[in-house]
Amino acid sequence: MKLPWNPTYPRLEEIHKVLLVRQDRIGDVILTLPLVTELKKLAPHLQTEVLVTPYTQPLAECFVGVDKAWALPLEKDWKSFSKEIYNQNYDLVIVPNSKSRIATLVYEAKIPFRMGPGLRWHGWRYNLPLYQSRKRPVCNELTYNLQLLSPWRLLPENENISFPFTLPVASINRVKQFIQEQSLNSFIIIHPGSGGSAIDLPIDILKTTIRQLPGDKKIVITGGPSEKTLGDSLQALDTNRIYNTAGMWNLTELMALISFSSFFIGNSSGPLHIARAFNVPLLGFYSTYPACHPIRWGPYQQEKRNTLLPPHESFDTFCVNKKTSQQNFQSIKPESIIQKLIELGFN
Repeated sequence: MKLPWNPTYPRLEEIHKVLLVRQDRIGDVILTLPLVTELKKLAPHLQTEVLVTPYTQPLAECFVGVDKAWALPLEKDWKSFSKEIYNQNYDLVIVPNSKSRIATLVYEAKIPFRMGPGLRWHGWRYNLPLYQSRKRPVCNELTYNLQLLSPWRLLPENENISFPFTLPVASINRVKQFIQEQSLNSFIIIHPGSGGSAIDLPIDILKTTIRQLPGDKKIVITGGPSEKTLGDSLQALDTNRIYNTAGMWNLTELMALISFSSFFIGNSSGPLHIARAFNVPLLGFYSTYPACHPIRWGPYQQEKRNTLLPPHESFDTFCVNKKTSQQNFQSIKPESIIQKLIELGFN
C-alpha cells in the first residue's frame, strides 16, 4: 500500500468501535469479512460492525465476530441515515472499495478516522487514504483487503485465513430436509451462471461436460430466480440425477446447501467463494480479462490450482479485450474440464 505521506493512524488500543463497509456482492463481502477476525486478534476489545447491502446482510450476520450487521438504505433518506451512523459513535471506518455515496455517508457521519480509496475523485473525504490500484491485479482481493491492516501489523506472504460462519438452524434444517427427501447421500453442485459479474462457460459446453462426468453422483443446480430456465435446461439432461434448485433458497440456505456438497463446479461467482469458505473442493471457470482475473477473484489460496482458463490465456498474463476472452471461452473443451476435475480428485 503506497502512501504519498505518513498519515497519523490511531492506536488500536485507543479505538473502541469499528465499522467495516462493503457495498458489493457476495464474493466481495466474503473476501472482506476476515478483516473482522484479524482486527479482533489485534484488539480483542473492539466492537466490530459491518455495513453491507440488504442482500448480503444475512451473510455478515452469521460471520463469527461481527457484533452487528447494518444494511445500506435502498430508498431511505441517506441524510438521515448518516445521522443514524453518527449516533453510533464509531472511532474508525474501513471502506476497501468506495463509491461516492459511501464516502459522503461516512464523512457526514463525522467518523474521526476514515480509511478508504484515495485514488477516486471523492477520496478527499478519507483522512486515511488508500493508494491501492486493483485494475491490473497482482494478488487476491482478500490479500488486498488484509493489506489495509498494515499500519497495525505485518502481512505474512501466505496467510492462513479461515471463514468462521455459523449458519441459522432453520436454514440447515431446511436443506437437510431437502437432502433427505431427494435421497441425496452424496451430491455435487453446478452453478451455471454468475449474475453478470463474469464471463460464463457456454451452456452447450457445460451440457457436454455433464454428460461426460465420471461416476454417477447426483447433481444439484443452483442459481437465482432469473436462472431457473437455465437450470431447467440442464435438468432435462437427466431428470433422475439432476435437480434444479435455482431460485429455491435464501442466502443462508444456499450456504448450507453448498456446505453439504462434495464438490462445486461453476463460474466466478459468490457461491464459488461460499464453497471456498466451507472448504468444499471446487473448480471455477475464469477469464484473464483484468476485471475477472483469477489472480484477484479466484478462490483464496487456490487461485491457480482450482481454476480453469480458456485456451490461449495464461494465468500470468491478461487478455485486455473482453470480447476476445468471451470468444476464447467457446474453445474450452469438455475433455479438458474432465481432466482438470480428475486432477482435483473428482470421482
